[in-house]
Amino acid sequence: MKKDPTVENVGANSAYTYIEVSIPIKNVTTVQPDGTRNAKGNTEMFSFTADKSWTKLSNKQVGSDMVYLYVYNQALAAGAKTTPLFQTITMANIIEGELDLQQLNVGVRAYGIQELNTDDNGASFTQKATAAWNKYATQNKDQAGAGQSLSGKI
Repeated sequence: MKKDPTVENVGANSAYTYIEVSIPIKNVTTVQPDGTRNAKGNTEMFSFTADKSWTKLSNKQVGSDMVYLYVYNQALAAGAKTTPLFQTITMANIIEGELDLQQLNVGVRAYGIQELNTDDNGASFTQKATAAWNKYATQNKDQAGAGQSLSGKI
């Protein structure tokens, strides 16, 4: 399926920009391209290839979803728009009937954190963006929509 998640900075300041993608996991039987069945097991229901302008910071299973966090590889200027995180998303090749009448949703959430006064001097862009994310996660711990801390994940 064609999908193109992007983020536009509608604020007044440049920002670190993040996209979080939640992929549902189901216990299903997948099939190889030649029709050979694989053993039934927990499988991410969708896959995508991230554009090179984004860097994966983490992936972590949260409940019945695999949650991926990406950061845009440069600060996003006020009024600017990112390139899409991906252009297409592909559903896993599963045995017919295993998910009949089930609705599968891929959650996509965007975050922006003001670049000014949130980074560590002398660090790489990814390290600065990770530090900003960790400050956000700490400030919003136990709040709805709060992100997970990324210590040791870069």
